Amino acid sequence: MCNSTTTFIAHLVNQQVAHEIIALQILVLLLERPTDDSIEIAVGFTREVGAFLQENSPKANASVFERFRAVLNESAISHRVQYMVEVLMQVRKDSYKDNPIVPEGLDLVEEDEQITHQIQLEEDLQVQEGLNIFKLDPNYLENEEKYKTIKAEILGDSDEESGSEEEESSDEEGE
Repeated sequence: MCNSTTTFIAHLVNQQVAHEIIALQILVLLLERPTDDSIEIAVGFTREVGAFLQENSPKANASVFERFRAVLNESAISHRVQYMVEVLMQVRKDSYKDNPIVPEGLDLVEEDEQITHQIQLEEDLQVQEGLNIFKLDPNYLENEEKYKTIKAEILGDSDEESGSEEEESSDEEGE
């Protein structure tokens, strides 16, 4: 659960939805009192967000890797986790070639239209509970058409593919 959550946060940082400060705070927290589990999570997280940090916060990234080196030298972790850290060092040396910042095809939002949220690890968030409640939309069909128009503008005309799939499934239902 922790690995998938940190991977998700790493992708939010890579897509510049969340500011890199949250990634750095998570890494500091994980590396502060190293255990096999915390280092393993930190290694996985760094593999995902490392290229972004190297490009956007090189000094902070260097200090994170200094901490990884210190953890290796302390050798209070298992050999398996030590090996994971050594592999991470090699991934960094290879400039994260297998872990791009934003995979091809997912760079859909223009830089000037991006909104980066400045959240902190120990900050109280402003929760808007009203957004978690379903509300009936009396103009659903009208709004759905507007959505399809906007979607087509952004992503291109992918409705043709989904439309043909819908026709096939309705043909099968009719038989």
